[in-house]
Amino acid sequence: MPNQVKIEFAKPQEFVEAIRALSLPSVTEMEVVPVPDGILLRPIVSHLPTDPTELRGKFTALAEQWNAEKGPHSLVCDLVNHPAYREIIGFGPAVIPLILERLEVHLEDWFPALTAITGIDPVPLQSAGNLDEMAHAWKKWGREHGYWPPVV
Repeated sequence: MPNQVKIEFAKPQEFVEAIRALSLPSVTEMEVVPVPDGILLRPIVSHLPTDPTELRGKFTALAEQWNAEKGPHSLVCDLVNHPAYREIIGFGPAVIPLILERLEVHLEDWFPALTAITGIDPVPLQSAGNLDEMAHAWKKWGREHGYWPPVV
């Protein structure tokens, strides 16, 4: 799968400790999700809003903060390491519809977040770098998996 880094650890605990060292806000534990070529460790956020309106508000505030602070020509590693972006990833699948909805209006680089949350990348290799095609691939995936269009 493109845009992935292979990191090898002698002991599984080293891997868990390395993930925890990322210091994602409010992460209390990690969820182990099987994916076709291994496992995905997804952070579980302790204060994930259960009210959809509250979740939308928190997501929007974090997305706006990230957008305002990222700068116009940020490197991908800077984009995804921003605390607001990492906190959004920590919300897990609950924010997938909100990210896809935001892609309808703002072609921002939410693709690493979607991949981190889902453990997959539905973007065809030939579409890499084309934000319109990447957004289309993710929305198609979202329709197929019940995340798109979002329930309002």
